[in-house]
Amino acid sequence: MSSAALSQSTEIPPKLHFKVEGRLAQLLGRQAILNEVMAIFELCKNGYDADAPKIEVFFEDIEKANGKIRIVDTGHGMNLEDITNKFMMVATSSKIVKKTSPGGRIIVGEKGIGRFAMERLSHKTIVYSYPENESNAYKLTIDWDRYEVEGITFTEVSNEFEEIVKTDPKKQGVEIIAENLRDKWSKGSIEKLERQLGKLVAPKETTQISPFEILLHAKEFDFSERKVKSKYFTKAPYRLVGTLLPEGEVTIQVWYKNKKIIGKGIDHRYSEDGKAGDNIARCGPVTYEMWGFPFDKFPETKWENVYGKRFLPNIREWVKDNQGIRIYRDGFRVMPYGEPANDWTDRGIHSRMLSGALPKANIVGWIKITEKDNPLIPSATRFHLIEDDDGPFSDLKNFVILCDKVLDRVLHWERVQERKKIQKNIPEQLDKFAKKITGMKDLPLEIRSSLSRESREYATYLRDEIQEKKRFEDRLMSKLEAYRDLASLGITTSLISHEISHDLSNLIGISEEFEEGIKRNNLTKKDLTELQTNLSASVRFIRDYMSLVRNFTVTLKGDQDEFRKKTILDVKKEIEFYGDRMSTLLERHNIKFHIVIPDDLQIYMYRADFQSIIFNLISNSIKSILRRRNTLTEIDKAKTENIIKINLDSNPGTTYFGIVFSDDGTGVRPSIRDRIFDMFFSDYKKENEIMRGSGLGLSLVQEIAESYGGSIELTESEFRPGASFLIRLKRESILMK
Repeated sequence: MSSAALSQSTEIPPKLHFKVEGRLAQLLGRQAILNEVMAIFELCKNGYDADAPKIEVFFEDIEKANGKIRIVDTGHGMNLEDITNKFMMVATSSKIVKKTSPGGRIIVGEKGIGRFAMERLSHKTIVYSYPENESNAYKLTIDWDRYEVEGITFTEVSNEFEEIVKTDPKKQGVEIIAENLRDKWSKGSIEKLERQLGKLVAPKETTQISPFEILLHAKEFDFSERKVKSKYFTKAPYRLVGTLLPEGEVTIQVWYKNKKIIGKGIDHRYSEDGKAGDNIARCGPVTYEMWGFPFDKFPETKWENVYGKRFLPNIREWVKDNQGIRIYRDGFRVMPYGEPANDWTDRGIHSRMLSGALPKANIVGWIKITEKDNPLIPSATRFHLIEDDDGPFSDLKNFVILCDKVLDRVLHWERVQERKKIQKNIPEQLDKFAKKITGMKDLPLEIRSSLSRESREYATYLRDEIQEKKRFEDRLMSKLEAYRDLASLGITTSLISHEISHDLSNLIGISEEFEEGIKRNNLTKKDLTELQTNLSASVRFIRDYMSLVRNFTVTLKGDQDEFRKKTILDVKKEIEFYGDRMSTLLERHNIKFHIVIPDDLQIYMYRADFQSIIFNLISNSIKSILRRRNTLTEIDKAKTENIIKINLDSNPGTTYFGIVFSDDGTGVRPSIRDRIFDMFFSDYKKENEIMRGSGLGLSLVQEIAESYGGSIELTESEFRPGASFLIRLKRESILMK
């Protein structure tokens, strides 16, 4: 029969519908879900979405064929409507439309096909559902092999379903029994499952409103109520905790192998007029905790020793699965922050700017916020926060970046020192290699001699190169010191130029007055005494200033060796020297200079570097005080006494040496606190000529501090208003070798 005749004899339907073979279950199960571990992970996600406070996974006879797995959660359970219209509806949109659970959790199961993980797991599945606040329960039995019968369609397969009576009226949740497993489970695969399930479990510190835990039971491997947790946190070499308090104060602490190496506070509370609380961070109080996991390839044994060789592969895998900085709000995970593709703090950019800094792939961290304390308004879907460029979210982001930078500087210093150590040891290792080659009698003499000779020659060559590099670095350091001193001298001149101009005018006036008095022959002893007093004050100020200038210019002279190499410095005497040279200026403006430093404290560093630190910070304090005094009347200026105070860090630890420079000037406005160390940034550019700044002072101090493995931070000030700068230098960099 022709096709035309066939079409005439067969009725053509007006509409056509897709038909699906039964093996769709296999496509959505075994072929869509990677492995048995991910299958259980998907099923546990359903329990999480049902607000279950606890999920338990029981493994029974899993080393044998036809083993059994039970997954039991204590969530809301499914009622009849849930089972018929949601659970049995493939690719349901219920979780797409509804983004949060009744208990407020962000839904983690989204595609509506997660239940086919049961097909991936076993040949047969029994589902018991115990809906809350109902007296009856439901039993659903699914034989997945029936979906593979040749020619059967997906909707033709029926599944046994019955209503049963609850033995315990209060029981609620879902129990999934996977029988006749498709895979044999090992201890290693259960441990892999444990790591995967750890993604659903929030750090214990963040869980407040809706606690959640997962327990694993596997008697064959001595697992009894094994609680899933992020156990590898304790293996992290570095740990950072940052806290932003309600008053706006930031505290940052860093540990290396459980030993605290940094613990400091940074005062961000005070506004321009010094009133506390006016300009605290808009995101509100925040806790940030981060664990750092370096995995440098060289030297390869370093991290094996730190982590433990047998743990290292598992730790790498765990960090890979948990990398990034997550946000938890009232104990609930806020998506997508901390997901593999999400780098909301720009960690990738910042880590590339400084060698040794950890990239996003090497950190595991979380932020703790609450609905009550943090005005970070969620979006309409509650899936993420409102991201702004100048508001609560940007404050939160900048807080995390500020904390991370502290650890970045520590890691950068360690990387630099490690490289220096490696470079120094290479020639020695080559000499040892040459000696070892010489003793290998099994090798032909010609080969031994050649290898030994070449190793020694290369060792000699490397030593020469290292020494030449050191000489080159010393020459560069000399130039750098000169540039720093020139910049400091310029800053000083800018500060004092008005005062010098005043004194020069005063000298000219005294000279003219004296000359006029001589001509008239009417100068009294009182007049002469008054002229002498005024003259002495101006001469003294100019003399002190010129002494200061000469001290700076010494650095530029090639024959001053003490400035070209590190030397032992008496900290108090060095500071007193500058205080003495500035005494006339300080007295003129009623500024007290208070040094609280022990008499016998010594450090080992370049004098030019310490000079720049001292003078730039003293100049910064004077400028801030003068800015405040300019708002006073002449009467109030005479009555008001200001202070510059220099003292040691009260909590230095064993790693760092710290000095605090404080003043009761205007302080630092919160809106610029993150920019004050940027080169060429100045808060005085709109002031009059006297107060105008170059934007170099604090940047120079930061550069010097970092060259000694340290830092400069704006910290809590004892003066209200006022500012305190904490300079930390690595002890090993300022100790005599």
